[in-house]
Amino acid sequence: RARAEVSLARFPRQSWRLVAAGLLAAWLAGCSLVGIAYDNADRWLLGQADAYLALRDDQRQALRIALRQRLAEHRVRELPAFVVFLDRVQRAAADGLDRVEVDDLATELQGLVRTTAAGTLPALAPVLASLDGGQVEHLRARLEEDDERYRKSSVLPAAERRAARRAKTA
Repeated sequence: RARAEVSLARFPRQSWRLVAAGLLAAWLAGCSLVGIAYDNADRWLLGQADAYLALRDDQRQALRIALRQRLAEHRVRELPAFVVFLDRVQRAAADGLDRVEVDDLATELQGLVRTTAAGTLPALAPVLASLDGGQVEHLRARLEEDDERYRKSSVLPAAERRAARRAKTA
């Protein structure tokens, strides 16, 4: 059986953007958005997992159950810390954020996300352990596609802009 070694470091840009966008949306829209998100998160996450892992029916069902349990646990144990964090962001943003405040908030957010990941990965481990070689290969290919898309949309344009500025300056 093929063994998948997937590091959280492979997901930072996309994951942090998604987390930040979700937190910002929750902060702007209030608690009702959080309720909507929790009510639909299991379906959305299952769809994302299926797209990356090409799940079998038994894996999909096991993951659905694990996601529902984990979301319920997260709502009780970890969501309050996110609410405190968002209140802190709102207070800090009221008078404008300086670089130190942004760095502190980013560090706090990374800690919250790490706590969530640390609680989530064990819940998902049985499904991940049941992946076959084809599913691991499907995941590898999807991650490579995502990396290439990110490189083309974000890295190359920035490099091209820098080169154009250097050429213009020269």
